Amino acid sequence: MKTAIIHFFSGTGNTQHAAELTKKVLESEGYSCALINSDFQNGTLSPEAGLEVFMFPVYGFAVPKSMLRYMKSLRLVKGIPAAIISVGGTQGKDEGFAGASVYQAEALLKKKGYEVFFIDFVSYPENWTLVFNPSSEKVSANVFSKKDVIIEGMAGYIASGRININKCSRFNLFWS
Repeated sequence: MKTAIIHFFSGTGNTQHAAELTKKVLESEGYSCALINSDFQNGTLSPEAGLEVFMFPVYGFAVPKSMLRYMKSLRLVKGIPAAIISVGGTQGKDEGFAGASVYQAEALLKKKGYEVFFIDFVSYPENWTLVFNPSSEKVSANVFSKKDVIIEGMAGYIASGRININKCSRFNLFWS
């Protein structure tokens, strides 16, 4: 049986929601999946799988510090296929911005010996409430319904091994 591990960090729950949905799709494609919350694990203890997915919110246009620490603690591997999905925020109109997060994660995973074949970004309801007002329940429900379809599509791509490297322009990184 094909095996997959989904490593995730979630600040307010959006990334955990996306990780659980990804797991559901991978299982429907014949994978035996495990979810590993990076907050409660040491990367050196994680079992090896045929596929590993890394999911995290974007904090300050970067990978959250706790997820970086977790990824740095991962064991060295040889050629395990890896996928990266970063999660940002939206108020229903404009998409968030992945910034340097995917570059950081990709570089770190490659150093660990992973073969990164999938990189993408999705926006769930904005939760940066120090800057923005929270989305209304109607807007949030609309965003979740649209973005869940996108996550399901991403998970389908990942299950098939389809290469998808969706990164922002390096020109935009000076904002990160």
